[in-house]
Amino acid sequence: MTSICCRTGTNLLYAAICNTLLSRFRPLYKQVPRYTLELIAGLLLTSQVVFAQTRPDAPSDLLAEPGNGQITLHWTLGGDGGSAITKHQYKSGFGTTEWTDIPNSGADGANATSYTITGLTNGTSYYVFAVRAVNAEGTGAASDEVSMAPMPTSASWATDNQVRLVYVTQQDSIAIYGDGDCRTYDDSDPQAQGTSTTCPAQLEGWVEIAHSVKSTRAFGGVCDDRWDEVGAEMACRSMSLSEGRAGSSTDAAQGEATFLWLDDVQCAGTEEGLHECPAIKWANHNCAVSETAAAACHYTPAAIDDLSA
Repeated sequence: MTSICCRTGTNLLYAAICNTLLSRFRPLYKQVPRYTLELIAGLLLTSQVVFAQTRPDAPSDLLAEPGNGQITLHWTLGGDGGSAITKHQYKSGFGTTEWTDIPNSGADGANATSYTITGLTNGTSYYVFAVRAVNAEGTGAASDEVSMAPMPTSASWATDNQVRLVYVTQQDSIAIYGDGDCRTYDDSDPQAQGTSTTCPAQLEGWVEIAHSVKSTRAFGGVCDDRWDEVGAEMACRSMSLSEGRAGSSTDAAQGEATFLWLDDVQCAGTEEGLHECPAIKWANHNCAVSETAAAACHYTPAAIDDLSA
């Protein structure tokens, strides 16, 4: 007997459900109107679509907050795919395929949206953290990646978007914040405020900008990918200095930033400062700290030498 529900153009799943109903209710068929079977089939089909369970969505807004010998990851829960999230996992390292379970990280767990990784080395940049969720259907997609370095103190004395040049030679370690505003720099505690000191004759160094994650503020570098004269000009303008010339950290100083905040900075020249220039989101990059961008600034619009000269 051909099903009255299986008409040309009918949804195949709908037809299968209707055929099943027809076979189950064959003895009652004469008493059950056709439209009733079709209605039941439609309701069952809808329930299959609405209540279908999938793997969870990727967590969003991943942040890495530096601390003393630790990094705290913060994220926003993604959709659970219709099945409760049972745990989260994190990974760390370029190209790694190893994921570590985060304890007590189910949907209602204490670590459902944050987790602190301890036992890390201060001043070492840890690359590409990512987080993903797991439910009964399997593991979900990974979040965006972020990088960070733990540090003993925060730059709570600074302000967000404040820019500095770090000038390190065999003789001097100086952080330049503006015209006549230079302070000592300690590479063992790069977030310390330092004490006032004489500015070097050439205002050059690798570029750092202050940014906050949760309650922690830190200075981090800028990757030299796409770094150019306009970006250097914006860095100088942020410190109320003039004339920007671009370079790499190896041109300007003997060292590099502890970690990087920004990558692919592309300034147009109309911005008020470096923080307004388009870039990849904070701490999301594919650079090593050896690629820290640098700039040379000047007190006046007078011409200055290129960093690489």
